[in-house]
Amino acid sequence: KSFDNNGGKLYRAKGDSIAVSGGQSIADVTPNCTVGSAVVGVNSVTISGNGVANGKLSIMAGKSVQLNAAVLPENATNKTVSWTSSNSSVANVMGTGLLTAGKAGTAAITATADGVSSKITVTVTSAPQPSGDIVIAGAESGKVVGNEEFQLTAREKDGSSFENVEWSIPNTDLLKFINGGFSKTSTGRTVNLKAEFSFMRDDYADTVVSVKATRADGTVLTAQKKLSVGGYDSWSNSDPVDSITPSADGLVKTGDDEYTLTMSAGSSKHVDLKVLPSNARQLPLWSKLGGDDSVVTVDGDGTIYAHKAGTFQTSATIYNRYFNLTVVVK
Repeated sequence: KSFDNNGGKLYRAKGDSIAVSGGQSIADVTPNCTVGSAVVGVNSVTISGNGVANGKLSIMAGKSVQLNAAVLPENATNKTVSWTSSNSSVANVMGTGLLTAGKAGTAAITATADGVSSKITVTVTSAPQPSGDIVIAGAESGKVVGNEEFQLTAREKDGSSFENVEWSIPNTDLLKFINGGFSKTSTGRTVNLKAEFSFMRDDYADTVVSVKATRADGTVLTAQKKLSVGGYDSWSNSDPVDSITPSADGLVKTGDDEYTLTMSAGSSKHVDLKVLPSNARQLPLWSKLGGDDSVVTVDGDGTIYAHKAGTFQTSATIYNRYFNLTVVVK
């Protein structure tokens, strides 16, 4: 309590009520109240960012992306967002939401505001690395005749397949992917290509075929094959194919242009081709005639892989000649 200049008593009290003793009264009371603001809680948090879709984000190792968190309602009292990662060695996230991909794997990224959270799953894949582990088989000489069709195969050194294979060429002036709609790109273990000659010339022009292959563990490998494509003269000076004679260990001729090859599951054999005359086109196109794809794999260079017991029929064609091959796997 205190006294005013006239000797009167001034009382100050705090709280939402004042108790006055019986028989006493308070006059000239001026309340001085402060009312606090209402607290508005957070209802939802939503994570967004380049590449984020359906709660998932795929990103390559070493890359970064800015994540954002939308907090609702707009007038929430505490909209401060904190970020956490379940595995910072895979995906590290800073307090600003900047995510940096580390090693290959998966991690959960969580954004939290006022106790309300949102989560996305981040999958990190290995960065592409030039590697000799990719074998690009086919067109072994590195030269193809103008207007010639041929095959290339991308495989592991042990012959096994990649999870995914993507092919590309710089342009379609010299080469086109037949099974890519005569385009600059194609996919699959084995692809068919056609050499072009865009004008009259008697020399060869160089180009490259690039391949990006992904293993089952997410490892991405890249490789290139350099090819020299012949001009008009290389085509006009090549003769039609008179004969194709295949040879391989265990190969048996069973009729005109008909052969049988017996193999054991888990083995591989290479079918060599002797093409006459020598100035005829030399590169074959292998195609499936019948059978289960899980029994046999045939690559563009004539390598045959036997996977399990069964029968598979294939054919090799060079321009105007062909032969049929039945592979029996035991």
